[in-house]
Amino acid sequence: MQSAKLSAALRPEECSYRLPEMTLILPVTVHPMLPQVQYDLPCWVRSYITDVAGMDLEEWLNTGFELWTCHAYPHAREDRLLRMTRYAVAVTVADDETTRKNAPFGGSSAYAKAAVRVWEDMLHGRQATPAEAPAWWQLMGDAWNDLCQDMSDGLRERFLADQCRILRRSVTEVEIREQGNELELEDYMDLRRDTIYGAVCWHLAEYGLGIDLTEEFSRHPDELGAVWQDANDHLIVVNDLFSFRKEWFVEQDTSLNASSILRRNKGLTVQQLVNRYADRAAELERSYVQKCVEITTTSWGNTPRMHAYLREIGHIMAATLHFSRFTSRYHAVGFLWNGITDATVTMLPERTLISPNHRTRPNYRTPYLYRSPFTSADGS
Repeated sequence: MQSAKLSAALRPEECSYRLPEMTLILPVTVHPMLPQVQYDLPCWVRSYITDVAGMDLEEWLNTGFELWTCHAYPHAREDRLLRMTRYAVAVTVADDETTRKNAPFGGSSAYAKAAVRVWEDMLHGRQATPAEAPAWWQLMGDAWNDLCQDMSDGLRERFLADQCRILRRSVTEVEIREQGNELELEDYMDLRRDTIYGAVCWHLAEYGLGIDLTEEFSRHPDELGAVWQDANDHLIVVNDLFSFRKEWFVEQDTSLNASSILRRNKGLTVQQLVNRYADRAAELERSYVQKCVEITTTSWGNTPRMHAYLREIGHIMAATLHFSRFTSRYHAVGFLWNGITDATVTMLPERTLISPNHRTRPNYRTPYLYRSPFTSADGS
Protein backbone atom coordinates (compact mmCIF):
# COMPACT_ATOMS: atom_id res chain seq x y z
CA MET A 1 0.00 0.00 0.00
CA GLN A 2 1.29 3.44 -0.90
CA SER A 3 2.01 5.61 2.12
CA ALA A 4 0.02 8.79 2.60
CA LYS A 5 1.60 11.96 1.31
CA LEU A 6 2.74 14.48 3.92
CA SER A 7 2.12 18.21 3.71
CA ALA A 8 4.71 20.35 1.96
CA ALA A 9 3.33 23.52 3.57
CA LEU A 10 5.80 25.72 5.41
CA ARG A 11 5.21 25.88 9.17
CA PRO A 12 5.76 29.25 10.94
CA GLU A 13 8.56 27.88 13.13
CA GLU A 14 10.45 26.81 9.99
CA CYS A 15 10.85 30.35 8.63
CA SER A 16 14.23 30.53 10.39
CA TYR A 17 16.99 27.98 9.84
CA ARG A 18 20.74 27.56 10.25
CA LEU A 19 22.74 27.87 7.05
CA PRO A 20 25.93 25.94 7.83
CA GLU A 21 29.41 26.75 6.67
CA MET A 22 30.04 24.58 3.61
CA THR A 23 33.38 22.93 2.97
CA LEU A 24 33.72 24.27 -0.55
CA ILE A 25 36.80 23.85 -2.74
CA LEU A 26 35.94 25.48 -6.08
CA PRO A 27 37.24 29.04 -6.48
CA VAL A 28 35.38 32.25 -7.26
CA THR A 29 37.11 34.89 -9.34
CA VAL A 30 35.96 37.65 -11.68
CA HIS A 31 36.52 38.83 -15.24
CA PRO A 32 38.34 42.20 -15.53
CA MET A 33 35.62 43.48 -17.88
CA LEU A 34 33.00 43.55 -15.12
CA PRO A 35 32.62 47.38 -15.07
CA GLN A 36 32.01 47.48 -18.82
CA VAL A 37 29.50 44.65 -18.62
CA GLN A 38 27.68 46.32 -15.73
CA TYR A 39 27.27 49.43 -17.90
CA ASP A 40 26.32 47.63 -21.12
CA LEU A 41 23.82 45.03 -19.98
CA PRO A 42 21.06 47.17 -18.41
CA CYS A 43 21.13 49.60 -21.35
CA TRP A 44 20.83 46.73 -23.82
CA VAL A 45 17.95 45.04 -21.98
CA ARG A 46 16.04 48.33 -21.61
CA SER A 47 16.18 48.81 -25.38
CA TYR A 48 13.94 45.73 -25.80
CA ILE A 49 11.62 45.23 -22.83
CA THR A 50 9.97 47.04 -19.92
CA ASP A 51 9.10 44.07 -17.71
CA VAL A 52 9.83 40.37 -17.22
CA ALA A 53 6.79 38.15 -16.65
CA GLY A 54 4.99 41.12 -15.14
CA MET A 55 7.87 42.15 -12.88
CA ASP A 56 9.15 45.72 -13.18
CA LEU A 57 12.30 45.70 -15.32
CA GLU A 58 14.38 47.84 -12.94
CA GLU A 59 13.61 45.47 -10.09
CA TRP A 60 14.47 42.53 -12.30
CA LEU A 61 17.79 44.09 -13.33
CA ASN A 62 18.61 44.56 -9.65
CA THR A 63 19.26 40.82 -9.43
CA GLY A 64 22.80 41.28 -10.80
CA PHE A 65 22.95 38.80 -13.65
CA GLU A 66 25.96 40.56 -15.15
CA LEU A 67 27.88 39.71 -11.98
CA TRP A 68 27.08 36.04 -12.45
CA THR A 69 28.48 36.02 -16.00
CA CYS A 70 31.71 37.74 -15.02
CA HIS A 71 32.23 35.35 -12.10
CA ALA A 72 31.27 32.31 -14.19
CA TYR A 73 33.52 33.05 -17.17
CA PRO A 74 36.58 34.84 -15.77
CA HIS A 75 38.79 33.67 -18.67
CA ALA A 76 36.39 34.41 -21.55
CA ARG A 77 37.78 36.30 -24.52
CA GLU A 78 37.13 40.02 -24.16
CA ASP A 79 35.59 40.25 -27.64
CA ARG A 80 33.00 37.62 -26.66
CA LEU A 81 32.07 38.35 -23.05
CA LEU A 82 29.42 40.99 -23.78
CA ARG A 83 27.64 38.71 -26.25
CA MET A 84 27.80 35.85 -23.75
CA THR A 85 26.33 38.03 -21.02
CA ARG A 86 23.51 39.18 -23.26
CA TYR A 87 22.61 35.64 -24.23
CA ALA A 88 22.79 34.41 -20.62
CA VAL A 89 20.39 37.18 -19.63
CA ALA A 90 18.13 36.45 -22.62
CA VAL A 91 17.70 32.81 -21.58
CA THR A 92 17.09 33.92 -17.99
CA VAL A 93 14.28 36.15 -19.26
CA ALA A 94 13.01 33.15 -21.22
CA ASP A 95 13.22 30.98 -18.11
CA ASP A 96 11.13 33.45 -16.10
CA GLU A 97 8.58 33.90 -18.88
CA THR A 98 8.22 30.14 -19.36
CA THR A 99 7.91 29.15 -15.69
CA ARG A 100 5.71 31.82 -14.13
CA LYS A 101 2.05 30.95 -14.16
CA ASN A 102 0.98 34.55 -14.76
CA ALA A 103 2.85 34.64 -18.11
CA PRO A 104 1.28 33.34 -21.36
CA PHE A 105 3.82 30.52 -21.79
CA GLY A 106 3.86 29.45 -18.15
CA GLY A 107 0.09 29.46 -17.93
CA SER A 108 -0.85 27.44 -21.03
CA SER A 109 0.78 24.29 -22.44
CA ALA A 110 -1.00 24.87 -25.78
CA TYR A 111 0.58 28.33 -26.04
CA ALA A 112 3.92 26.90 -24.92
CA LYS A 113 3.99 24.18 -27.58
CA ALA A 114 3.16 26.63 -30.36
CA ALA A 115 5.76 29.10 -29.09
CA VAL A 116 8.54 26.50 -28.99
CA ARG A 117 7.88 25.53 -32.60
CA VAL A 118 8.35 29.16 -33.62
CA TRP A 119 11.45 29.58 -31.44
CA GLU A 120 13.11 26.55 -32.96
CA ASP A 121 12.58 28.02 -36.42
CA MET A 122 13.94 31.37 -35.22
CA LEU A 123 17.06 29.85 -33.66
CA HIS A 124 17.76 27.79 -36.79
CA GLY A 125 17.35 30.88 -38.98
CA ARG A 126 14.30 29.52 -40.76
CA GLN A 127 12.15 32.53 -39.89
CA ALA A 128 12.42 35.99 -38.40
CA THR A 129 10.83 36.97 -35.09
CA PRO A 130 7.08 37.43 -35.76
CA ALA A 131 6.03 41.09 -35.69
CA GLU A 132 3.22 40.32 -33.22
CA ALA A 133 5.47 38.37 -30.84
CA PRO A 134 6.27 39.64 -27.32
CA ALA A 135 9.28 41.96 -27.20
CA TRP A 136 11.41 39.47 -25.30
CA TRP A 137 11.28 37.08 -28.26
CA GLN A 138 13.20 39.67 -30.28
CA LEU A 139 15.68 40.08 -27.41
CA MET A 140 16.33 36.35 -27.36
CA GLY A 141 16.56 36.06 -31.16
CA ASP A 142 18.97 38.97 -31.52
CA ALA A 143 21.13 37.72 -28.65
CA TRP A 144 21.41 34.31 -30.30
CA ASN A 145 22.23 35.76 -33.74
CA ASP A 146 24.95 37.95 -32.25
CA LEU A 147 26.37 35.06 -30.25
CA CYS A 148 26.68 32.60 -33.12
CA GLN A 149 28.13 34.98 -35.71
CA ASP A 150 31.64 33.68 -35.02
CA MET A 151 30.76 30.33 -33.39
CA SER A 152 32.31 27.22 -34.89
CA ASP A 153 29.98 24.89 -36.79
CA GLY A 154 30.35 21.95 -34.42
CA LEU A 155 29.70 23.98 -31.29
CA ARG A 156 26.76 25.79 -32.87
CA GLU A 157 25.12 22.51 -33.84
CA ARG A 158 25.48 21.05 -30.34
CA PHE A 159 24.41 24.35 -28.73
CA LEU A 160 21.28 24.54 -30.87
CA ALA A 161 20.32 20.94 -30.18
CA ASP A 162 20.58 21.43 -26.41
CA GLN A 163 18.85 24.82 -26.42
CA CYS A 164 15.89 23.42 -28.35
CA ARG A 165 15.71 20.40 -26.04
CA ILE A 166 15.59 22.74 -23.03
CA LEU A 167 12.73 24.69 -24.57
CA ARG A 168 10.78 21.50 -25.27
CA ARG A 169 11.35 20.29 -21.73
CA SER A 170 10.07 23.64 -20.47
CA VAL A 171 6.76 22.71 -22.08
CA THR A 172 6.81 19.53 -19.99
CA GLU A 173 7.13 21.66 -16.84
CA VAL A 174 4.11 23.73 -17.90
CA GLU A 175 2.09 20.56 -18.49
CA ILE A 176 3.01 19.18 -15.06
CA ARG A 177 1.88 22.37 -13.33
CA GLU A 178 -1.22 22.60 -15.48
CA GLN A 179 -2.29 19.04 -14.66
CA GLY A 180 -1.33 19.26 -10.99
CA ASN A 181 1.00 16.26 -11.24
CA GLU A 182 3.51 15.45 -8.49
CA LEU A 183 6.88 14.02 -9.53
CA GLU A 184 9.09 11.61 -7.65
CA LEU A 185 12.54 12.95 -6.82
CA GLU A 186 14.41 11.07 -9.57
CA ASP A 187 11.88 12.19 -12.20
CA TYR A 188 12.23 15.76 -10.98
CA MET A 189 16.04 15.60 -11.16
CA ASP A 190 15.92 14.14 -14.66
CA LEU A 191 13.70 17.00 -15.83
CA ARG A 192 15.66 19.72 -14.04
CA ARG A 193 18.98 18.55 -15.49
CA ASP A 194 17.61 20.00 -18.72
CA THR A 195 15.53 22.97 -17.56
CA ILE A 196 18.22 24.30 -15.18
CA TYR A 197 19.90 25.54 -18.42
CA GLY A 198 23.18 23.87 -17.49
CA ALA A 199 23.92 22.85 -21.08
CA VAL A 200 23.78 26.51 -22.11
CA CYS A 201 26.29 27.36 -19.37
CA TRP A 202 28.73 24.66 -20.44
CA HIS A 203 28.50 25.54 -24.14
CA LEU A 204 29.11 29.21 -23.33
CA ALA A 205 32.34 28.14 -21.61
CA GLU A 206 33.60 26.63 -24.86
CA TYR A 207 32.57 29.68 -26.82
CA GLY A 208 34.13 32.11 -24.36
CA LEU A 209 37.43 30.27 -24.39
CA GLY A 210 37.45 30.13 -28.19
CA ILE A 211 37.57 26.33 -28.36
CA ASP A 212 35.42 23.60 -29.92
CA LEU A 213 35.30 20.24 -28.12
CA THR A 214 32.93 18.55 -30.56
CA GLU A 215 35.45 15.80 -31.30
CA GLU A 216 36.08 15.09 -27.62
CA PHE A 217 32.34 14.93 -26.85
CA SER A 218 31.83 12.62 -29.82
CA ARG A 219 34.59 10.22 -28.78
CA HIS A 220 34.18 10.35 -24.98
CA PRO A 221 30.48 11.04 -24.26
CA ASP A 222 30.37 8.98 -21.06
CA GLU A 223 33.31 10.65 -19.32
CA LEU A 224 32.27 14.19 -20.26
CA GLY A 225 28.62 13.36 -19.66
CA ALA A 226 29.49 12.37 -16.08
CA VAL A 227 31.19 15.75 -15.61
CA TRP A 228 28.08 17.49 -16.93
CA GLN A 229 25.82 15.52 -14.59
CA ASP A 230 27.79 16.53 -11.49
CA ALA A 231 27.81 20.14 -12.66
CA ASN A 232 24.08 20.11 -13.48
CA ASP A 233 23.21 18.52 -10.15
CA HIS A 234 25.30 21.17 -8.39
CA LEU A 235 23.27 23.92 -10.08
CA ILE A 236 20.02 22.21 -9.03
CA VAL A 237 21.11 21.71 -5.42
CA VAL A 238 22.35 25.28 -5.08
CA ASN A 239 19.10 26.60 -6.54
CA ASP A 240 17.06 24.46 -4.13
CA LEU A 241 19.23 25.55 -1.19
CA PHE A 242 18.87 29.29 -1.71
CA SER A 243 15.43 29.59 -3.30
CA PHE A 244 13.28 28.60 -0.31
CA ARG A 245 11.86 32.07 0.18
CA LYS A 246 11.23 32.63 -3.54
CA GLU A 247 9.49 29.28 -3.95
CA TRP A 248 7.21 29.60 -0.92
CA PHE A 249 6.49 33.31 -0.62
CA VAL A 250 6.87 34.68 -4.15
CA GLU A 251 6.00 31.92 -6.61
CA GLN A 252 4.03 29.77 -4.13
CA ASP A 253 4.96 26.76 -6.26
CA THR A 254 5.04 23.39 -4.50
CA SER A 255 4.87 21.22 -7.61
CA LEU A 256 8.33 21.48 -9.17
CA ASN A 257 11.02 21.75 -6.54
CA ALA A 258 12.93 19.13 -4.62
CA SER A 259 12.08 20.66 -1.25
CA SER A 260 8.35 20.12 -1.68
CA ILE A 261 8.90 16.58 -2.98
CA LEU A 262 11.09 15.65 0.00
CA ARG A 263 8.67 17.22 2.46
CA ARG A 264 5.73 15.34 0.98
CA ASN A 265 7.50 12.00 0.66
CA LYS A 266 9.90 11.99 3.62
CA GLY A 267 8.55 14.65 5.96
CA LEU A 268 11.86 16.55 6.05
CA THR A 269 11.97 19.85 7.93
CA VAL A 270 13.48 22.96 6.36
CA GLN A 271 16.59 22.52 8.51
CA GLN A 272 16.98 18.93 7.36
CA LEU A 273 16.63 20.06 3.74
CA VAL A 274 19.24 22.79 4.20
CA ASN A 275 21.70 20.35 5.76
CA ARG A 276 21.06 17.87 2.96
CA TYR A 277 21.62 20.44 0.21
CA ALA A 278 24.73 21.94 1.83
CA ASP A 279 26.33 18.51 2.24
CA ARG A 280 25.38 17.52 -1.30
CA ALA A 281 26.83 20.71 -2.81
CA ALA A 282 30.20 20.06 -1.14
CA GLU A 283 30.06 16.40 -2.16
CA LEU A 284 29.34 17.29 -5.79
CA GLU A 285 32.27 19.72 -5.92
CA ARG A 286 34.65 16.96 -4.84
CA SER A 287 33.10 14.44 -7.20
CA TYR A 288 33.45 16.95 -10.05
CA VAL A 289 37.11 17.63 -9.26
CA GLN A 290 37.85 13.89 -9.08
CA LYS A 291 36.27 13.33 -12.51
CA CYS A 292 38.34 16.21 -13.88
CA VAL A 293 41.52 14.65 -12.50
CA GLU A 294 40.63 11.34 -14.12
CA ILE A 295 40.01 13.02 -17.49
CA THR A 296 43.15 15.13 -17.43
CA THR A 297 45.35 12.10 -16.77
CA THR A 298 44.28 10.53 -20.08
CA SER A 299 46.00 11.17 -23.39
CA TRP A 300 42.90 12.82 -24.86
CA GLY A 301 42.12 14.90 -21.78
CA ASN A 302 45.59 16.14 -20.89
CA THR A 303 45.46 19.09 -23.27
CA PRO A 304 45.51 22.84 -22.60
CA ARG A 305 42.01 23.36 -23.96
CA MET A 306 40.50 20.54 -21.88
CA HIS A 307 42.20 21.86 -18.77
CA ALA A 308 40.84 25.34 -19.52
CA TYR A 309 37.32 24.03 -20.19
CA LEU A 310 37.09 21.97 -17.00
CA ARG A 311 38.51 24.84 -14.95
CA GLU A 312 35.90 27.20 -16.37
CA ILE A 313 33.03 24.84 -15.54
CA GLY A 314 34.33 24.78 -11.97
CA HIS A 315 34.16 28.57 -11.96
CA ILE A 316 30.55 28.42 -13.21
CA MET A 317 29.60 26.12 -10.35
CA ALA A 318 31.32 28.32 -7.76
CA ALA A 319 29.91 31.50 -9.30
CA THR A 320 26.37 30.16 -9.16
CA LEU A 321 26.66 29.39 -5.45
CA HIS A 322 28.25 32.79 -4.77
CA PHE A 323 25.58 34.58 -6.86
CA SER A 324 22.82 32.71 -5.01
CA ARG A 325 24.05 34.10 -1.70
CA PHE A 326 23.60 37.74 -2.69
CA THR A 327 21.05 38.01 -5.51
CA SER A 328 17.74 39.76 -4.96
CA ARG A 329 16.30 37.10 -7.28
CA TYR A 330 16.08 34.91 -4.18
CA HIS A 331 16.25 37.40 -1.32
CA ALA A 332 14.10 40.38 -2.49
CA VAL A 333 14.88 43.73 -4.09
CA GLY A 334 17.35 45.80 -2.09
CA PHE A 335 18.91 42.81 -0.32
CA LEU A 336 22.61 43.29 0.46
CA TRP A 337 24.55 40.19 1.48
CA ASN A 338 26.71 40.86 4.54
CA GLY A 339 29.33 38.27 3.57
CA ILE A 340 28.39 35.85 6.34
CA THR A 341 28.54 32.22 5.24
CA ASP A 342 27.61 30.57 8.57
CA ALA A 343 24.32 32.18 9.46
CA THR A 344 20.80 32.07 10.75
CA VAL A 345 18.50 32.78 7.80
CA THR A 346 15.03 34.18 8.41
CA MET A 347 12.58 34.07 5.51
CA LEU A 348 9.98 36.82 5.39
CA PRO A 349 7.44 37.45 2.63
CA GLU A 350 9.16 40.73 1.77
CA ARG A 351 12.85 39.86 2.28
CA THR A 352 15.54 37.55 3.68
CA LEU A 353 17.43 38.29 6.90
CA ILE A 354 20.90 36.82 7.51
CA SER A 355 22.35 36.97 11.03
CA PRO A 356 25.68 35.59 12.28
CA ASN A 357 25.67 32.45 14.39
CA HIS A 358 28.85 33.42 16.20
CA ARG A 359 28.80 35.13 19.59
CA THR A 360 32.04 36.88 18.72
CA ARG A 361 33.17 38.39 15.45
CA PRO A 362 31.39 36.65 12.54
CA ASN A 363 33.36 34.69 10.00
CA TYR A 364 33.79 36.96 6.98
CA ARG A 365 35.83 34.43 5.02
CA THR A 366 35.30 35.33 1.40
CA PRO A 367 34.94 32.85 -1.46
CA TYR A 368 37.49 34.90 -3.42
CA LEU A 369 40.21 33.35 -1.24
CA TYR A 370 39.40 29.76 -2.08
CA ARG A 371 42.35 28.07 -3.75
CA SER A 372 41.65 26.31 -7.01
CA PRO A 373 41.83 22.50 -6.81
CA PHE A 374 43.31 22.65 -10.31
CA THR A 375 46.29 24.71 -9.12
CA SER A 376 49.59 22.92 -8.58
CA ALA A 377 51.48 23.00 -5.29
CA ASP A 378 53.76 25.80 -6.47
CA GLY A 379 50.71 27.99 -7.30
CA SER A 380 51.03 27.77 -11.08
